[in-house]
Amino acid sequence: MYLNYLFATAEKNYINNLYREIKKEGLRVNSFLDVGCYTGDNTLTLAKACNAKIIYGLDVNRKAMQTASSKGIRVIYQDISKKRWNIEDNKFDFIYSNQVIEHLYSVDNYMKNIKRILKDKGYALISTENLSGWHNCFALLLGYQPFSMTNICIERWSVGNPFSINKGGPQDSYLVHRAVFTYYALIQFLKLYDFKIVKSITAGYYPLPNNKIGNFMAKIDRRHSVYIAALVKNNK
Repeated sequence: MYLNYLFATAEKNYINNLYREIKKEGLRVNSFLDVGCYTGDNTLTLAKACNAKIIYGLDVNRKAMQTASSKGIRVIYQDISKKRWNIEDNKFDFIYSNQVIEHLYSVDNYMKNIKRILKDKGYALISTENLSGWHNCFALLLGYQPFSMTNICIERWSVGNPFSINKGGPQDSYLVHRAVFTYYALIQFLKLYDFKIVKSITAGYYPLPNNKIGNFMAKIDRRHSVYIAALVKNNK
């Protein structure tokens, strides 16, 4: 099924795009933090892109954190729903957070903590799914739940869209989607917290395949890409 192929190849394509675009910046940072590191595979890829010396990973899944630790990542246990994270101010040169923002009850609290623990003139890379991707727009046109908003219930993985390929049983409450952004909203939100937009990065353009053609169209029409990310600089 073509939809299965698109979703199966989407994340790898996206991470490769992030790596290439960050690599172009020629950054050399000392301390790197991945907020939502899980097992650390993507953590190491993005840390390598900015030539990080010390790599940290933050998560709440202790089993996944053990795997990340075995890869040389300095793990930090932290529930990011807490008002103040147990991390000192101005600690990191680069903060990366991939597909975390859409799971949060309070995106404002998340952003305040990132801004606090990021050094002045430090960089952050915030990436997420795009609510205004063509696949989501088409689902709404048919009267169905957008693909990026089907995982809204802990009783069932997918609700409200018969075309969703994730139709399994109960899901972890941490994986529920609560705040999915459009490209325009993500950029505006980051500016509200006084982050300077260095570059936006997009990937995927359904129904085109996850290849050079799809990624080219995602650059031309960022507002309808599958994934969106913003590399920003902290202005304290």
